Amino acid sequence: MSLTWLHISDFHFRAGDSYDRDVVLSALIRSVRRFREGGRAPDVIFATGDIAYSGKDEEYAAATEFFDALLNATGLDRSRLFLVPGNHDVNRDLGVGLARTLESKDHSDQYFNPALPKNHVTQKQGAFVSWHNGYFDMIRSFPTTSTRNSVEYININGTSVAVLLLNTALFCQGDDDHGKLWIGRRCLHGVDSELAQGKPDLTVALCHHPLDWMHDDERSNIRGVIA
Repeated sequence: MSLTWLHISDFHFRAGDSYDRDVVLSALIRSVRRFREGGRAPDVIFATGDIAYSGKDEEYAAATEFFDALLNATGLDRSRLFLVPGNHDVNRDLGVGLARTLESKDHSDQYFNPALPKNHVTQKQGAFVSWHNGYFDMIRSFPTTSTRNSVEYININGTSVAVLLLNTALFCQGDDDHGKLWIGRRCLHGVDSELAQGKPDLTVALCHHPLDWMHDDERSNIRGVIA
């Protein structure tokens, strides 16, 4: 197995003066380009959240510019970039009036019924969803009725890699998020059979938050399924 990935996170793109951000990220892009020229190019890029600073539309223009430059430096196309949202990809202003968290596994199973709308995604994370679907047009779309995508497979140097993208940020609302977040065990139902059918050599699950930030009532279930 020969596989190299680049893992990056927490960009906090915002509108306004970009000098400090550009100094750091330009240096990153130059380093990645040097690695590629030296024979150490990544095969895939994983970006685990906080793309924007406050989940507003205008902040994602800078994300487009950065990711295009990074992909150019690595020689990869957008299909080899996988990303998930973080708490800064939530517009807290649009979370006022929505449930702060869920109270139990039963409430979770009801809430994550795929037939029911998820305002925590389409409203609070709406700018991220819109940007994501535009940037990855014809490649993949961001799920709005679940916290996970369908398992996506890529072949890298003869190695089959399954990628599972998890949205841990939909219940983010403030500095007291710890213990209030949900992925929803119902959303992960069937992922094991998907993986058994695909028989990947390696499975990578991406999420922004450590699993101990999940609500007490589902933390062990989610950890067990992912394991």
